[in-house]
Amino acid sequence: MSGGLLAAAALALLREAIDAAGRVRFYAQFMLWSMLTLWAAYRMTRRPDAGWRLPWLLLIAFTLALFTQEEMILLYPVIALGLLLWNGIGVFRRPPILFALLGCALVMFARYVVERIGDV
Repeated sequence: MSGGLLAAAALALLREAIDAAGRVRFYAQFMLWSMLTLWAAYRMTRRPDAGWRLPWLLLIAFTLALFTQEEMILLYPVIALGLLLWNGIGVFRRPPILFALLGCALVMFARYVVERIGDV
C-alpha cells in the first residue's frame, strides 16, 4: 500500500511525469486527490465513530481535487450515498460526518464563486 501511495505521490508531483506534448496536465494530481478522497470516505463508512482525522482528510483531499478538476463534483453524491447505504440515515447525525459533507458543500460553493468571478 505505501509503495503505491508513494508512486502516486511521485507521479502527481513530478512535472516530467505529467508533461504531455509540452503542456502540463493535472490528471495525475486529480487521480491522487480523488482516490485519497474516496479512501477516506470508505474508511468513514467502516468506522464512522473514528474521530476527526478522516473527515479532515476527506475535506482537504476533496478541496485539492475540486480545484484541480471540477469533475470532482460528481463524486459528492456518491460519497453521501455510500455513507447512507453502509451506515443508515443516522450517520448524518454524527458531527464528523456532517462536518465533512457540509465542508465539501461549502468548498463546491467556493469553487462556483471562483468560476463566476473569473480570472483576476
